[in-house]
Amino acid sequence: MITNDLSIDMDRKRTVGVPPRRWAALAVAVVAGLGGGLLTGASPAAASVPGLEAVDATLVASSNRSQSVTVDCPPGTKLINAGGYITGGAGSVAMDDIFPDPATDSVTVTGKETDAYAANWRPTAVATCAPALPGLVWIQATSLNNSSNKFATADCPVR
Repeated sequence: MITNDLSIDMDRKRTVGVPPRRWAALAVAVVAGLGGGLLTGASPAAASVPGLEAVDATLVASSNRSQSVTVDCPPGTKLINAGGYITGGAGSVAMDDIFPDPATDSVTVTGKETDAYAANWRPTAVATCAPALPGLVWIQATSLNNSSNKFATADCPVR
């Protein structure tokens, strides 16, 4: 489904604590050669991206303990921002993974039950896509692989 509502992911910036038993967290930033800024929010860099589109995909709600959904960017565009969310779950389901693919044209979101939960829930993957941008690069950061709560920060290069 294609939507023009760019607030889907852009306004959902938050840090979520992940239980210590989770695998190492992964953060990925996409940087374009547009004044060195990240393409998020209402910054001047984001406002100057032509052909910006937000696309999303949602699974049909089920009570499976683990669920994944993938959304692809439309042909001729590349992924410049990835996100997702869980609907339902009543605090017993966590977003386990947001994984943009190396070709920068899709994102997969996985949710998992953290506690026994018999009701239905569903993950949604959200991608912000645009025609290929000059200087588009992926920056990756990985958290420590230990039993502590996870976080990772990907820093953009100075241009």
